[in-house]
Amino acid sequence: MFAAFDWNEVITKALMGGVLGGIGGGVYGLFAFLTRKSDAQQQAEFEARERSRIHAQMHRKAKKPGPSPGLLGLVLLLMVPVIVVVCTLVVNPSLVTRPPRGGEDGSGIAAPSGTGKPRATIYEYGRYRAQSPVRGVPARDTSGNASAGREKDVVLLEQTEQIFCQAGESWGVRIRCSDFPVNRPYTVRQETYHPPINRPDGSVLTKSVHEFHVPQGEAPNPFYGWHFLKDHEYELVAGVWSILVFIDDVEVARKSFIIRK
Repeated sequence: MFAAFDWNEVITKALMGGVLGGIGGGVYGLFAFLTRKSDAQQQAEFEARERSRIHAQMHRKAKKPGPSPGLLGLVLLLMVPVIVVVCTLVVNPSLVTRPPRGGEDGSGIAAPSGTGKPRATIYEYGRYRAQSPVRGVPARDTSGNASAGREKDVVLLEQTEQIFCQAGESWGVRIRCSDFPVNRPYTVRQETYHPPINRPDGSVLTKSVHEFHVPQGEAPNPFYGWHFLKDHEYELVAGVWSILVFIDDVEVARKSFIIRK
């Protein structure tokens, strides 16, 4: 079987293949040697790439967009009212200072605005004790000893709508005015509606009226009531009694009481 091969030809081709392979390997090795990069070149290229990357990042940060002019303008526009309010409060701190409430100074009068129609609220009512002698206030349209309540030194004994029909009893209301004229004089009127009172002169009254003028700048009297006095027992009439208060003909307060035996 081996005799069929031409060994000379085989050896010749093997030698030629080895020579060609050696030449090819040598050429490739020479090319690789000639084209290879040194470690210094590789390090330089790496550093160059890093510098380029860092420079690109810094460039992007530098070009990062800031707030638009329109947004800044809107913020400034919104700050203008705040600045105006702060300046106003600094100039006029009374705008944030709570005004005294009626009654804190013992007068029962709130700080008036002087504008609009008169207003008031009843903050106290019932039986009172007068700390000074009570004098009658004679008037054509009232019972002889009905009092318009100008006394400011009355003390509340009991908050109630039930009043004893007996001499010595004082009763009524205290009001707190939230608005009344301050730039001119004005008129305050108390109307008391009651069961028929037979007066000594033979006349009969079902309404007693007290009216008085208040000077400019003065607050209205806070107390409005009635005093049952000795020697005037004809006023002791049981039933429903109602006190109404008017400032310049504007009703500002109303309260009813039950006078009982």
